[in-house]
Amino acid sequence: MKNFAPEKKFHLIAKSMLWATLVLPLGEAESWKIVDYGNIPAHRVSFTANTMKIQVQNSATPIVYPFEKPRFVTGLDVHALVSGALPALPTGLRQGQKGADDVTLRVGLIVRGNRKLNWLQRKIAPRWLLDLEKLMPQNYGIHHVEFICTCLQKDLLSKKRTHFLDSSLKEECVTLLERLGPFTLSKKWTQPMQTLGIWIATDGDDSQSRFDLTINKIEISHK
Repeated sequence: MKNFAPEKKFHLIAKSMLWATLVLPLGEAESWKIVDYGNIPAHRVSFTANTMKIQVQNSATPIVYPFEKPRFVTGLDVHALVSGALPALPTGLRQGQKGADDVTLRVGLIVRGNRKLNWLQRKIAPRWLLDLEKLMPQNYGIHHVEFICTCLQKDLLSKKRTHFLDSSLKEECVTLLERLGPFTLSKKWTQPMQTLGIWIATDGDDSQSRFDLTINKIEISHK
């Protein structure tokens, strides 16, 4: 067995204590918060042993896992499976445009802001931000949401964009989804993101799509 000098051995132990991985409890319904958009039909969400199943029926529903305290996230790995159909793209529109914003899976880091919204800001803030802020650890505001997602068009792969609905929603396509079946989303960040929770999004309301999404694993690398 290789011997390390005392200083180097201490460094390795300290590093292992600082960085860790967290596998989210997909089978525990009580750990997740399902947000109702109100004017859009909601998904049917069920939890079984170690999996989350989402039935999309012309619907959209944010599903949120709030952390008890902020975590400095450096990596995100998601394993999922889609069955039934892929969201349809209206003729002449690109995925992500208004009227064609259905995505099979987005998973986002809810990034910490310096402060919560004040009274005036709450009057003009979008509904999603108000709902998310209520779920976050006390005294922490939200700066933005950093999504990784699937896309249906090859030239969108590895492209980043700011959502047309709100500049606080950022996303990057990391997986081109060309067929039904299993797929993964994976991303490493060179700079840790101080994260308050995880947001799962899958949509079928624009294209009136119906499909089933099963999430088998979400693993987070964090400090």
